[in-house]
Amino acid sequence: MYQPTFAKAAKDYESHALPQGRAASRLVGQIMETDDLKSISSIIDIGCGTALAVKQLLNKFRDKNIVFPAECVLVDQETLMLDVASKSIREIFNVEPKCVLTDAFDSKWTGFYQKHGQSLGRRVVISSYLLQWSKNPLDVLIKIWINLLNKGDLLVISFPDSRSFEWLRRSHMLVGLKDKSLKLFDSEELIGANAIARLSTCYQVVSCGQDNDSVVIKQPSDYLRHFSSIGSTPSFRRYSFREVKLILKALSFLEKSGHPCMLDYYSTWLVLKRL
Repeated sequence: MYQPTFAKAAKDYESHALPQGRAASRLVGQIMETDDLKSISSIIDIGCGTALAVKQLLNKFRDKNIVFPAECVLVDQETLMLDVASKSIREIFNVEPKCVLTDAFDSKWTGFYQKHGQSLGRRVVISSYLLQWSKNPLDVLIKIWINLLNKGDLLVISFPDSRSFEWLRRSHMLVGLKDKSLKLFDSEELIGANAIARLSTCYQVVSCGQDNDSVVIKQPSDYLRHFSSIGSTPSFRRYSFREVKLILKALSFLEKSGHPCMLDYYSTWLVLKRL
């Protein structure tokens, strides 16, 4: 299985994760459109990384002079990510988050978080750029993460879909290399008619869509450097030095042929309310 190495990038992740920041910002915007911040008593960020989404959401609370939610939970399988995220939230907001070190796709961990009383307010569960690492995203939403939610609670998610990284795929084809990158899901698997029908058995599908989170870069070498800088390169089956040179040569050729020099991220997002 493709295993990323995010821990190595924890300290410098945010300075390189610009597409991820855009995706997190969109989710926060969707929360603002869907819910009254005053009604939110609990936030859980699944696959929090450095807590990009939580920090943006807490900023909204502070900007509107609304008391922070009573519970802020960070979930990740990388200790260093949790350390960086929790320290940042403490320093910026003087909020002490709870940290959960776990595989978010393992159903066992959700049992530790009992559904809170509805009289306390709503819970918002956020997951930005994690679901692409699962084997079956719909099963995760319907069978696992749903256990965190009471009626009326929100689940907001986004992930880079199969439209992403066309530049990388084309570079592999040009030089005859096998693509070792993560296979991404098509949007239809989450927001297509069949997927919506399954989700509607337990959620109200509030809104969904697709967006372009691409970021312009200066040169082709920045493309591969980005993935290394955010820790999303695989922990095994790495490209050899020769293969990297071939890919860079192909990326440069594509750029000169008119392909935009950018990190080509395209996202699918979804806002769900528990029935």
